Amino acid sequence: NGNAPVIIPDALNAIAEDVLNHSTKRRAKVRTLLSWFGYSRRRTHVVTEISEALESVGLKTQPDFQDEFFDNQVYFVPLTSADGCDSEQHVESEEQAGKPPEEIEEYEPPEEIAAPVTLSIIENPTYRVSHFASARKAVVTVLPDDSISQVTTVMLMKDFDQMPVMRTTREVKGVVSWKSIAQAKASGKPSELATHCMTQPQIIEQGDSMFEAVDRVLKYGCVLVRNQKREISGIITAHDVAKSFHELAKPYLLVGEIERLLRNLIANHFTQKDIRSVKKDDDREINDVTDLTFGQYRRLLENPANWERLSINVERSYFIARLEEIRIARNEVMHFDPEGLVPEQKRQLWEFANFLHNICR
Repeated sequence: NGNAPVIIPDALNAIAEDVLNHSTKRRAKVRTLLSWFGYSRRRTHVVTEISEALESVGLKTQPDFQDEFFDNQVYFVPLTSADGCDSEQHVESEEQAGKPPEEIEEYEPPEEIAAPVTLSIIENPTYRVSHFASARKAVVTVLPDDSISQVTTVMLMKDFDQMPVMRTTREVKGVVSWKSIAQAKASGKPSELATHCMTQPQIIEQGDSMFEAVDRVLKYGCVLVRNQKREISGIITAHDVAKSFHELAKPYLLVGEIERLLRNLIANHFTQKDIRSVKKDDDREINDVTDLTFGQYRRLLENPANWERLSINVERSYFIARLEEIRIARNEVMHFDPEGLVPEQKRQLWEFANFLHNICR
């Protein structure tokens, strides 16, 4: 930020007052924290700005807001608190005593219009294991001496494919799965207890690359996630991986459908000469409609004379405004941001795709 003054949102000032002067425990979603600063994505400059603001009021977050899953809560603690940590333990004891910390009111984040910034996977904290929702959810476990009958009953009831075998939150003995049970029984060796049927656990840190987690899930079926306190904080399975990438793929497919419908609409009403006329000096070569960008779709259709050629009874200015919203959402989608689109952008994609289907029939 250079010499620019650090701007502190009113909500953060109020939290600092509560935490530092009244020993009140405060927390908020990562999404909410970003919204106080007018952002909805954790770009590098955004992380820097928020970190400086937190430091200026004597606070930090636990877990670190740049590592945490987007819709999970982070606690605001004094900057001098040790990582790991007494303040976290105090929060846990409060919750166990039936006194959950006060929760900040949630806000819908404003839409961010700024062009996306491309970062390498290593530099981008949003590509970490902690951004799987299941990396910070309580893990259902079994004890080594639990019977296989008991283990399979729990797995059937909860629709699990595997369960960790653990004595404490830090002591992992192995993982029991349907495959490992079948292998143990087929071997002719004892298979009555969980300890007879378990395989070597795969453990990954919350700060590790999510792509490493995906590779290991594909190979071993699941990975256990360990937090900074060396505790098992979650489990990532093939279902979690599929769900995560499905959420990424849906907007991508919608954008593709919107672009296909736009191209059909344009190709049916304009000649190649018309299409090539939108090219500016610094644009790449345009040979046909498939070479057009969203900006060039807009350039072609915002011309009143061109719009009349479509022969559709739709307000031109409203259509162009919606097309610009889709262009912005499309830029986010094509960067495969793990934080995904905000709900409003997802709605815009669905609405525009349905709209084009109706007018192109």
